[in-house]
Amino acid sequence: MHADGPNGLFGLLVKAIAACCIAFWGIVISVFSQTVLNLTIVSWPHLELVEDNSQYSLKVNAEIDVSMLWPLASELDPFDTDISIAVTDPAGRLVETAMGKANFPQLNLKRGKNAVDFTLGYQPFDENLMMKSFIDPMFNDGKQIKIWIRGGGITMHVLGFLPIPARKMNKAMLCNAIAPPAPPPPPPLQHNALRLTNQWKKCLDLPGGDDTNGNKLQLWDCTGASNQQWHFADGRLYLVQNSNKCVDLPGNDYTNGNQLEIWDCNDQPQQQWEYDPTMGTVYLASSSDASKCVDANQGGQVNGAAAQIWDCLPASTTVSQQWQYSGTTDSSSNILQLPLAPSTESHTSSVVTSRRLNSSSNSHSWAMQCFHAHLAVSEAEIYV
Repeated sequence: MHADGPNGLFGLLVKAIAACCIAFWGIVISVFSQTVLNLTIVSWPHLELVEDNSQYSLKVNAEIDVSMLWPLASELDPFDTDISIAVTDPAGRLVETAMGKANFPQLNLKRGKNAVDFTLGYQPFDENLMMKSFIDPMFNDGKQIKIWIRGGGITMHVLGFLPIPARKMNKAMLCNAIAPPAPPPPPPLQHNALRLTNQWKKCLDLPGGDDTNGNKLQLWDCTGASNQQWHFADGRLYLVQNSNKCVDLPGNDYTNGNQLEIWDCNDQPQQQWEYDPTMGTVYLASSSDASKCVDANQGGQVNGAAAQIWDCLPASTTVSQQWQYSGTTDSSSNILQLPLAPSTESHTSSVVTSRRLNSSSNSHSWAMQCFHAHLAVSEAEIYV
């Protein structure tokens, strides 16, 4: 019997040595991969937290710098992490508190710098905590907030097939708000145009320039054409192209939502309009306490939105009654000084909800940037 036969002692010894080598290199790679993961620098130069109908997501433009010690391309399988912030406890101490859970997609990374864009599913544990301790301090107070991203059980593959056991990730970043870009200035207001202040592309418009009695008024893109030119005089709002035609409230019916029309000028109270340049409102002077105003349905956001009558509302609560006027008016010296009457409609009614700007929108977003920060010995701290 030969000891070096395939089934002999020598063969067993070779298998044992091979198994030990595989185990040894497995341990080395496992420990080494954790070290590389610890040394990897993660920054998010642009991060957008998006809320859509109470569902949250994080849109990330990331920069991930994998340590040069790691020579291999790596594939991180999808993994979950907790995102934490420092919260003051009842004793006045800053304590790291989990704010929510983020679901990372698969990430393919090479050695060195990686620019990666991805979207994370995000579930806040407590929305009030997130707003009070994360969003409000950044966006209202201009503070820089430290966050921690902690995940366990992260599996990865190298060379596309070689698995590496579960690893842990602990990263810290400092985040601050990104100021939104300044909106472009509105173009000059065309002469005699009556333009919405918040929707400076929309003007009071006579459809088709048709001044037939009963043609309903609307909001439309400002063009400077004659069907968008108006003139205040003698307590009326005249159509410049035909001074025998005036803006009229059909039937003198004050019901909210009654759409305005063009009609032969007369001395009836439904044609008694004044412009208040201080408040930016066009109001029906004949209404009780001048409490009815020209209003753009749905904030005048779309072409064809009705120009209608509505209870005058404070400027702080509506944008659909704020107008800019470029023509002359003999009523500008008679500025309305009376307090605006509160709306008699419930703000929860379908009528009001459908016409209020952004009231039906459940989408919000917050843009910020987060940059790598070193993990401290004590992580219960926040940088301001």
